[in-house]
Amino acid sequence: MADEAKPTEKAAKSEYVRTKVRTTNPAKGVYRTLDGNWEIERVDGSKKWSVFQVATDDSGKPTGERDLARKDAGSWDKALNVILEISPRSLDELNTRPASRGDGPHAAGEGAEGRLTLKQAGARVAQQPGFLAVEGLVTARYAAVDPARMVPIQTSIGRPGWVSFELVAWEAVMPWGLLEERDPEVFRRRYRHRLHLRTPRILAELADLQRTYDGWPLALCCFEDLRRPDAWCHRRILAGWLEEHLGEEIPDLEVMPKS
Repeated sequence: MADEAKPTEKAAKSEYVRTKVRTTNPAKGVYRTLDGNWEIERVDGSKKWSVFQVATDDSGKPTGERDLARKDAGSWDKALNVILEISPRSLDELNTRPASRGDGPHAAGEGAEGRLTLKQAGARVAQQPGFLAVEGLVTARYAAVDPARMVPIQTSIGRPGWVSFELVAWEAVMPWGLLEERDPEVFRRRYRHRLHLRTPRILAELADLQRTYDGWPLALCCFEDLRRPDAWCHRRILAGWLEEHLGEEIPDLEVMPKS
């Protein structure tokens, strides 16, 4: 007697998760998170959406440049949930619009547009007891940098919408096209190759930054918290590359020895 055919088991469908990420609709087929740092865009008439990280200026407004972070991420809800997975920001931060420039530490005092400039703010803090000197170049995450003690340099593609202080964007060292790369060694190799191709430009622009902010430490900033043992980021790769060319140590702000 022939064996009876067994019924084919159907694969279990993945659970549908409604997104909690809030968005605006700046263009047809494009949705942007409220913080302005992420977008999803419909893939050519299909039901799939791709995820992009958006470059923003000092005020938090998109510059028009963006980087593909995840191609064909899935449905509208799934694509927005992917942003939650890959972004260093929390849901609350993604759902918060950039702070008004008038709300930050530069809202009053001397300087352009009535804002207190970085040098003026730093000079005032430096006169207060307990001020700790930071010299030369350092790296830092945005949440740890102190704009009254150093000049925050944006090296990430996206700008954090929650900061109210000024950032100096350094586009030459931003990791364009590498956000999808999850292998640290492959990322390191590709990013260093990009830096190598731009060596004269990067070193010239760094010299310009140091002349512009003469006597002030420069903090090369991005998002990641490197106190976590499994964390890595491009700012430390950039620091290592610069150390080779400058012959000086560039520590991370949060692992600097206490004085």
